[in-house]
This record gives sequence, structure tokens and C-alpha cells, in this order.
Amino acid sequence: MKVTQQDRIYCLLVILFYAILTFLTTHIPFFWDNVLLVSKISSYYFETNFSDLILPNQWDTGHPPFFGVYMAGVWKLFGRSLLVSHWAIFPFMVGMGIAYYYLLRYFVKPEWRPYGMLLLFLEPAILAQSALGAFDISLVFFFLLAANGLVYRKRWLLFIACFFMVGISIRGILMMCLLIACDGVFWLMEKKQDDLTWAAWGKRLFLRPLPYLPAIIWISLWYVFHYDRTGFTFFNYSSTWAADYGYVGPKRFIWNCCIVGWRMLDNGRVILWLTGFFFLFKMLKNKMPINWKQGQLLVLVFIPLLFYTPFIVARETPILHRYLMTWFLLVGMLVISYYYLIEQKYLQKLLLNLTTICLLSGHLWVYPVPIANGWDAHLGFLPYLSLQNQLEKDLKQMNIPASRVATKFPLANARKYTHLESDTIRFYDQWKTIDDCEYVLLSNVSNDFSEEVILTLERDWELIKSYKKMTVEMSLYKNPRTSPLIPRIK
Repeated sequence: MKVTQQDRIYCLLVILFYAILTFLTTHIPFFWDNVLLVSKISSYYFETNFSDLILPNQWDTGHPPFFGVYMAGVWKLFGRSLLVSHWAIFPFMVGMGIAYYYLLRYFVKPEWRPYGMLLLFLEPAILAQSALGAFDISLVFFFLLAANGLVYRKRWLLFIACFFMVGISIRGILMMCLLIACDGVFWLMEKKQDDLTWAAWGKRLFLRPLPYLPAIIWISLWYVFHYDRTGFTFFNYSSTWAADYGYVGPKRFIWNCCIVGWRMLDNGRVILWLTGFFFLFKMLKNKMPINWKQGQLLVLVFIPLLFYTPFIVARETPILHRYLMTWFLLVGMLVISYYYLIEQKYLQKLLLNLTTICLLSGHLWVYPVPIANGWDAHLGFLPYLSLQNQLEKDLKQMNIPASRVATKFPLANARKYTHLESDTIRFYDQWKTIDDCEYVLLSNVSNDFSEEVILTLERDWELIKSYKKMTVEMSLYKNPRTSPLIPRIK
């Protein structure tokens, strides 16, 4: 594959975009699941000098911990700070962008590639996870790298991508399985496309598994070692999140499938799906055939999604936007690849402008409590950072220790793990009932407050201070049955 001047320009654009984004976001602390899955795990390895790969039970999620090993290694080299942590994710952002571009180059006509790149830069979940310096960006990168290996028939890319992907999380292992499924479908398609003899076709099947074997062997050895030390493989049933491992019934299964559909449409992506259905209708009406590359892209989008969905909807685990980021990008690419079906130039521009507006508006798609919001899937979380700092100043002014304030995930983490500072004091999140709490911090950033608790706080408790900035709301309440009320801050 010859690298053209246009390729170099696009790759430079990717590097510049993510360099500027990283430069602007190095102050953003660890947030949401990134606190446990990156900060706490990396801090353990950093503080113990990698003396033991097995994590403490309260932090062992069953995921392979090697991204935490990577981050701790970067900290050892350059220092433990937010700035270093964000730049440690930068290579994965660039890799993701370049891998995405080469897929775009393969599937999309040259005149539409700029708009395909625009979809990458605008995609709300990708943008938010990049701003947060989240480890899920590395999973997207390796999946797209592997997809390049499939379509360009460079099996060594599959080997590299899968070898590293399985060490990041359980989803990395699952994503390798999804790639194997796509590879199998490609093999079926190649018999006719390449006009193979039965012998040549069978030989390809025999050689097909080779890129995956090193990843399968090494991650299997890890879990044998992990089971020998801990007594479990993927699921830590003694952890505080063990309830998420339960299986759902038929009604909840169907409901979870609907949530997956909602996530795919959320944050402005509905415009992509409406456009896609319009193109589908037009192709069916005109009986237009699907060519080889279109078939490959359809396989990359829908075969993994078809096999992946049952795994994430069958359990009690919350279905998060970041689990679907790869498909957000691939669906956008699929839609862009059919833009040639719109013949009128003004309609093309109108649709592109509408798509841009919808995706930008996605950062403001916040649903009222108690509907769960994906706060790590759009930039609507940004006001929370300044409100959090203001709250902490007000608590000091009122002489209220943070340990006396009850709240819920993700507000309860100590600054040691969010901001990588020395402060280990945190809000209290082990309470069973609010009657046992002296103060409660309520925020729409948390999805864990029940309707009953919210109603009780608003109706019966004393509101000391409320904060609101754009999409984020926070309120500090005091239990009326405890000591005298503290005056409200103006």
C-alpha cells in the first residue's frame, strides 16, 4: 500500500488535533470508571514498585491489569501527575485516528473522506473519553488496527492488535473474539471474490487462526496464574460490585437490548441512523447491488454488534456508552460511504451541516433524574469540575469535613486518585440509609440516587447550598435531626 501525500496530511491532522486536545485537557482529573480501572490500579503498582501483579481484592475487577502496569511505568519515568497521565494516552489517540483514517481510505471515496474525519473529531463519546484520557481509547485503537489488518490482508497487524488488546480488559478479549467472527465471514466471502479453488480456500482456513494464537496463549496463562492466586478468573464475587455479575430474566434482557439501541441513537447519533435507513430504503427500492468493500464494512459493523450485544445485555452490569464506541465510529463511516446516493449538492451540504449540529448538541443531551446519564460519554461533565472545586472551598469555609458528607459514585473518590494529589480524605459512600447521614451531597452527575432518596432530601432536609452550571447540578443537604443548622452560603 503506497502512502500518498494526502495520507501524510491526514495523519498530520490527526496528530495536531489530539495534541491540541491533550494540551487543553491535562488538568482534567480521573473521572467515572477511570478512577478505579486506571488511577487506583496504576497507583498500586506505582507505590509497590510492581512487587506483585495480583491486585488487592477490593480493586481486582477480573480485568487483565496490564494497562495499569503501563500507566504506572510511565509515571515511574516521568512522574505521577495528571499531565503525564493524559500524555500517556496520546499515542493511543493518534493511533486510533490514523487507523480510522486508513479504514476510511479503504471504504470511502476521496471526496467524502474529509467529512468522515469530521465525524471522528465530533463523535461525543470518543471526544469525551479522549478529553478524560480514558483507557477505552486504547481498545478502540487496537480494534481499528485489527480491522485494518483484516481489510488490507496484513495479518501481522492482527497479531499486534490482539496481543495487546487482550491485556487491557475483558472487553479486549471479547473484541478479539468478535474479530475472529469477522475473519471467518471474510473467509467465506473470499471463495467467490478471489475465485479460489477448494484446496486454496481450505488452506486459508487452516492458516487463519495463527495471528490470534499468541494472544490466546498468553492471556490464558495469565488467568491460570490469576486463578491460582485468587480463586477466580473474570468475576470477583466477593467485590462490592458482585451484584452486577447476575444474569437478567427475559424481560430485562429485552429492556437491555432497547438500552443498547438507545445508546446507539443517543447524543445526536440518531441523525446517522436516520440517514442510514434512508440510504437502505433507496438501495432496496432501486435494487442496487452491494460491492465487495461495502460488504466488508457491513460485516465489520453488524457481525460484531450482533454477537457482542448478548454479552452486554445478559448481565446486570450497566450498559455504558463507552462499550459501543467502536461501533459509533464504524456506523458513521458506513453512512458516509453511501453519501454518493445523494445526487444534489445542496442536499449533501444540508445533511452534513445537520449531522454536525446534531453531534455537537449531543454534549448537552442530559436527561432528568432519575434517568441514567452517560457522563463520561460527552463533554457535558466539564462544569462538574469547577463546581466540585467550589464545593470543596465552601465545605472548608463551613468547617464541614468531607468525611461527614455522604454521597454516591462518582463523587466519593479521594483527590489522591482523581487529581493524583496527597489528599486521601473522601466523601462517605458506604451508607445504607440517609437517616444515618449528617450531610448528603446530591448531584445529577450520579446515577445511583434513588427517586425515594431524592424526594426525601428535597422535601424533608435542609438545603445548605446549591450549585448549577450548564448541564450539571449539585446540592448540599443537612439532616434536620442532627445538630443546629448551618447558615446557607450566599
